[in-house]
Amino acid sequence: MAHKDEAAELRRLWDQVRRGSLPELAGNEHAVQELALYQSWVGSIAESAIERGGRLTAEHRKLLDVRREEGSQALWRAAGDLGESARSQLARLLAVESLLGKLPVDR
Repeated sequence: MAHKDEAAELRRLWDQVRRGSLPELAGNEHAVQELALYQSWVGSIAESAIERGGRLTAEHRKLLDVRREEGSQALWRAAGDLGESARSQLARLLAVESLLGKLPVDR
């Protein structure tokens, strides 16, 4: 996928996430907080990349690399505790994170 295509896809996916229902989730408070924190974290990087025309800062690339090393088990466990709506939202967030990992880095 070309850089412009990735940037457009990032914008589309992030718009979907923002329209999602994480703040309305009910259930395990810790699980809701876990997903909300992840959404906020991914969102700050996504919004920065969108503002930069689909490019990451070097610092954001490092953060994404560390996040990938940590894995997603805790996120999936939290989403599993909250049901299908949370799992769908997490899948969208992980798709955003994956797209972010494909963007070029400003030097």
